[in-house]
Amino acid sequence: DISLVGFDDARWAQYCDPPLTVVAQPTDAMGRKAAELVLGRLRGEIEAKVAVFEPELVIRRSTARPNT
Repeated sequence: DISLVGFDDARWAQYCDPPLTVVAQPTDAMGRKAAELVLGRLRGEIEAKVAVFEPELVIRRSTARPNT
């Protein structure tokens, strides 16, 4: 048997059989931050900024503990 993990939480992932475990990205927060950075550039802000976002592991049924 194998375990399978996807990246990004596409809507279809929860409807797979079995439902796919995924690493979800905080896309709403990433979009808001991107807009803030663009608006800052338009205002003349040129300071480099770093944004760090925490992903979330969404555990569904495509993963399990290893058999021993």
